[in-house]
Amino acid sequence: MDGTIAMSTNSDWFMFIQEMTRLTSDYERCEDKRIKEQIVSDITLLKEAIALLSYPKR
Repeated sequence: MDGTIAMSTNSDWFMFIQEMTRLTSDYERCEDKRIKEQIVSDITLLKEAIALLSYPKR
């Protein structure tokens, strides 16, 4: 193995992109500041998960 953790299928990518789209939509519609902050936290966590699955391990 080359040290890369990869998503196993295109459906994995689709799932992450679908969730990112949903979170972004929720953020844009939300009017509660505290909930928006949580959504930002969720988006950040999802981005970190995608990065871990997309780039070679160091």
